Amino acid sequence: MKGTLVNILVWIILYIFSTIGIANAGDEDSKSNFIEYHRGDVLAIGQAVYNVYVECKTPEELEQYTKKFGVKRGHTARINKADAEALSEIIRNPLKRYSGGGAANTAAGVAALGGSAGFIGAVARDRAGYNFDEDMRNIGVETRNVVIKNAEENTGTVFSFITTDGERTMLDYPGVSHQLRDQDINWDLIKGYKVVFLEGYMWDDNGSPEFVYKALDIGRAAGVTTAFALGSAEMAIRYRDVFTALLDKVDILFANEVEIMEMLQVKTFQEAVNKLKNRVKIAVITRGAQGAMVITKDMQLHVPAQKIEKVMDTTGAGDMFAAGFLYGYTHNLNLEQSAKLGCLLASRIIQQIGSHPERRLPELLKELHK
Repeated sequence: MKGTLVNILVWIILYIFSTIGIANAGDEDSKSNFIEYHRGDVLAIGQAVYNVYVECKTPEELEQYTKKFGVKRGHTARINKADAEALSEIIRNPLKRYSGGGAANTAAGVAALGGSAGFIGAVARDRAGYNFDEDMRNIGVETRNVVIKNAEENTGTVFSFITTDGERTMLDYPGVSHQLRDQDINWDLIKGYKVVFLEGYMWDDNGSPEFVYKALDIGRAAGVTTAFALGSAEMAIRYRDVFTALLDKVDILFANEVEIMEMLQVKTFQEAVNKLKNRVKIAVITRGAQGAMVITKDMQLHVPAQKIEKVMDTTGAGDMFAAGFLYGYTHNLNLEQSAKLGCLLASRIIQQIGSHPERRLPELLKELHK
């Protein structure tokens, strides 16, 4: 009887979630379903996934979850809906659960610093979709134009199994995260933001997402700064020609050293710098322990990395750097201050488990001026 009451309560919550604040997706929907809201700093468009972190104290415990999928320790494997549901059933006490996805993390980072951030992505009408929305709203992200997909798939979920040495083995269920389409987006929203930010992962399993080009074109035409993050070295290699051509529509490019060298097919970082300075207004390249480089046509600016005691989890470091930089950019900080804020936020995130802040971080703005 108790279990029945709990299930009823969950479905009531999910029903409320599905009927307020978020636009339902599908051919039957009209633009009238989209919800307008106030102007903001950064509008991020990308994948919406829910992260489940599981601590594995022994090799046997790790194998219990991953052996079936043949994934090597420290690597990632793709799984299907049935497998994701089975894992969710057997993982009773995860270390943490978090909303995620590159663009979603960046929006959360901007909000954590006190900025105004919105996010557009696709979730399903399920518990993970509800949790994603709640998590993002709690940190301060505007989610009323997140889309609920009435599909056979569930909300995208990434299971991260963390061993005692800090290494992560991941099982990735994309779900509906790749099902965002042109008709899902209220394009007028872009005009109300200072920056529209997109991620390279939108190409993963999505062919050629035409809405990315449309978002960049609308932003440019409206005088909104366009920003794009490559996402990973694998994406930079797989979509090298597409991403290189896309630079003509991008004002701010975010990448790490490996990603940009792979995309541009160069052997040295300086070669990448020479190619970038005439392609985008601002290129911001992170270099791990070496900090970051801001590149424009007229200058190259190096910002050192922050010193930290212990790295817990590097997931989301690049997303947080982008968040810190974009917060600074939209709040009249200069490029050096913006990059320094990016380094501060990235250094904070790698000292915790999880890909975006657990709380607001106004104190980082004070550290910026020390």
